[in-house]
Amino acid sequence: MFCRCYGYVLKKAQEHNIKFEIQLFRRPYKIENVNYKKAVEELYATDLDIDNKKHIPNKTSGLLEKKYNTSHLCKIFNNLAEAQFYQVKYGERYTLFPK
Repeated sequence: MFCRCYGYVLKKAQEHNIKFEIQLFRRPYKIENVNYKKAVEELYATDLDIDNKKHIPNKTSGLLEKKYNTSHLCKIFNNLAEAQFYQVKYGERYTLFPK
């Protein structure tokens, strides 16, 4: 069985001696240093009520991660033949990315 997961999940799995094998990984496209603490402190210094102060950064950071309003389907296959089988079976919903 294959599933996509983030590094912190793999670290937890290691702590609990769960065996796993990394099939593929992605590197971040762009990393920037940002001072979030300053922005949050400025927000909390305003006269807004506490619910809005909590909602604004949570909602904004969630929207920043979501660029498009579409659903995504992610599947991992053992080899190209298996991936092509599902692409033919279900149509163009599956896009193949070479390694």
